[in-house]
Amino acid sequence: MKKVNWITLIVGLGFMLFATGLILGGYFINKSHSDFMDTAVETEATIVDIKEEVEYDRLDEEYDTEHTVFISYEFDGNSYENVRLSYYTSSMRIGNKVTIYCDPLNPSEFRLKYGLNVVGIILYVVGGVLALGGFIIIICSFAGKSKRAKSV
Repeated sequence: MKKVNWITLIVGLGFMLFATGLILGGYFINKSHSDFMDTAVETEATIVDIKEEVEYDRLDEEYDTEHTVFISYEFDGNSYENVRLSYYTSSMRIGNKVTIYCDPLNPSEFRLKYGLNVVGIILYVVGGVLALGGFIIIICSFAGKSKRAKSV
């Protein structure tokens, strides 16, 4: 006679519940980004400053460099100066142009084309892996045999 391992079943269901949350989070992040991009207006901005901050990481015993990029752009006749950009690549230089997408109702709010999509995709992938793991754990909870059934 097969016996359900309740602890394993609960752990598997917990994995599935957590995975569902991650997948839903990915969906809502991608939906929000998509809705924003549907009304956003493409604008060209200029990199006006790149600040470097070097910190010593005691755990890794290495120096880490963090870069903060500032841009300026015009939208609908208004100038936006020294606005922090939440993105950096090593190819960025002062004077380079970057494409941003502004909210026409609130031009100080802008996004890059792919920023949040990557986060949503990561949540989808991690959620999918955890859901698969949870499913396997649930199957294993039903596959276990009781000690009495094994000894007979």
